[in-house]
This record gives sequence, structure tokens and C-alpha cells, in this order.
Amino acid sequence: MDLEQRLVNELTNNPGQKAAQLANKLDAPRQEVNRLLNQLGHQFQQDSAYKWWPIDNVPNKNTEASSTGLSKTPLARLCRYYLACLGQDDVGEISTWARSQYDYDYAALKIVPIGGIDNLLQEPDPGRLISAIQRDRGSKVLYLGYPICINRFISKKGEPIYRLEPVLLLPIEFEHPNHRGSASVSSDYPLINTAVIKRFSNADNDTLMYELLQLEDELGFSSTDVEVPELDEVAQRLFTIRSDWPWQEVCNGVALPDTPPIHELDEPGIYNRVVLVIAERKPYTQGLEHELRELGKLEEPDYTHTILGKL
Repeated sequence: MDLEQRLVNELTNNPGQKAAQLANKLDAPRQEVNRLLNQLGHQFQQDSAYKWWPIDNVPNKNTEASSTGLSKTPLARLCRYYLACLGQDDVGEISTWARSQYDYDYAALKIVPIGGIDNLLQEPDPGRLISAIQRDRGSKVLYLGYPICINRFISKKGEPIYRLEPVLLLPIEFEHPNHRGSASVSSDYPLINTAVIKRFSNADNDTLMYELLQLEDELGFSSTDVEVPELDEVAQRLFTIRSDWPWQEVCNGVALPDTPPIHELDEPGIYNRVVLVIAERKPYTQGLEHELRELGKLEEPDYTHTILGKL
């Protein structure tokens, strides 16, 4: 029996499993299981907790929220709002030149890395970015971005200008200061580039935070589940729930195209490409983000006897 049929049988008999659980049971790579699950979209559907169900047996939103431990307390809503504000202030709109006569602030990768990425950073293009950040000694840091958006506009001289905007971003964390030592991809939920949300949702500054919170909800970021989905899983869910966005390539973390190269992409829209990109981040907010996430997991009985219960 091939993997696809074994997958169908397992999920039909035991619905509500994540791709990682299915991969472990079937002794198969998670990325391959994810690929097959998305091919089987006419039979199975994923909820915001990244669990897969037969399409006629998907829990309703109330049941889903309860099963994932999704906090709906006033404190949780307040924490989520400030987390969104921090994300906006911390990263903001990340955009760099997709085409330039000088060195790029990004490097294309051939895979979506998970965990340690030391080997990738030894390659020429990523190594160039590391050297540039180490020379800067400022607030610039390195992010993993996937997928990417190409924004094209016309200059005053009538010439096309191309900008690259990663859609989802994860910080690259280093063992030692000044981006030295062993490196790994952050295991937290990815940041959402607000430049992309603004463009495709028509949100203005007054409504941007609410649009961001709504998207984070749909992506499962407010779940208390301790198992954070991998970046390629989040991107695949984004592809599913925002199918009206201008996707130029199918989002598939195990089949990344490399032609044409990014600097030759001409049509505006979202591409199934992964990059390392230089941006700026205020490191003092990282501890605050962690505390807000932990507070957001509390149920009302856990804090009603404290000053937080007076909110």
C-alpha cells in the first residue's frame, strides 16, 4: 500500500491529527505528508490548530477553539493587541530591492530550513549577508522569509522598480553576540510583514492591527498549543485561507523553484521562494513578547485575584 492510501486510511480512522503526528505514525517525512495532505484537499481539511479532518467532519469554530485551548479572556485579547502592536513597531514593513546594481540585502535559499542552518550560512550568498551584518554592528539582524512578494511600481522617470517583501518572517538566532557562533531558526510563531497585509487587504493605519489580529487568529497564532507549526506549514495554511491574494506560484515548501531567479521575476504577486533578508529589530522587545504570550494563555480564574483581574 502506498503512502497516500495509508495516509487516507489513518486520517479517516483517526481524524484530528497534525502532519507531524501522521508522519511519525507512517514513518514518512513530514514535508511529504504535508504535500499529500494538500493534494487531498477534496477529502480533508485543516483547522486553525493545524489538525486535519475528513471534510465532512471538520469541527465548527466554537468546538475548534475549545479543543485548542484558545483563550478568549479580556486579558488575552489585550495581550494579543499589544503583541500585534509590538510586531508592527518591532519589524514594521520589511521591503528591499529585488533588483539592484549593488549587493542585495537578501539571499535566495533552495530549501525551507528547520532548526539549525549553519551549513546554509556557509554558502557564498548567505555568508555575504552575515559579513555585512557583522561589519554594521548595529541593530540589523537576519530573518528567514517565506514566501516572498514582488511589488512593482513605476519611478518618476517611467522605469519599473521592483521590491521584495517577505510575507512571513522568523529571526535567525546566534549562539554569540554580533551574529557569531552556531545559528538556528527561531521556534516561535512567524512575524507577518505588514507591508503585505496593507497591500492585499486595503487596511489603513487605523484598521491594520485588527486585520493583523484576524489573520493571526486564522493562522492559529493565538492557540495555547505548545507545539508551534513549522514555517512551511504556516505558509501553506496562508495559501489556503487567502486564496484571493495574487499567488504567482503554488505554495509548496518541498518544491521550491529556482527559475527564473528572484531578480528576474517580473509579475507582481506572491512567489514560492525562501530568502534570508537583512532587517532591523529592537531586541529589548523580545522578553516582553514572551511575557505577553504567557499572560495571554491564562484563564480568568488564574488572575482574577491579582491586579490584572481589575482590568
